[in-house]
Amino acid sequence: MGYLLLGSIALILFGTLYPFGFSCPASLGVALHRFDPLFHRIGRGDLAATLVLFVPLGLAATAWAAPWQPLVRVAFALGLGASLSFCVELGQTCTSRTASWSDVALNVISTAIGI
Repeated sequence: MGYLLLGSIALILFGTLYPFGFSCPASLGVALHRFDPLFHRIGRGDLAATLVLFVPLGLAATAWAAPWQPLVRVAFALGLGASLSFCVELGQTCTSRTASWSDVALNVISTAIGI
């Protein structure tokens, strides 16, 4: 199960940060200002991509943490999905892609669906 979890994380990083042309802002504050401040309308393509990437993450994280207590397992999977989503959006401030709080929320919801 560990390989499935790592594979899900690698697929998310590749799919969300490609084409890897990084030019990062000078500080974290500047990067956070690059986030789209409003929740924008989600297109069908964004929704499909998010479901394809983050639902398997929720499944894999829950399966990997199977020996743990149910509440801890759910908290771990949601925390992983939320932190990975935020880090990916922060990484997108270094690329030509748009970072958005609505993407973070949708990614966490998709992780929860996978759980």
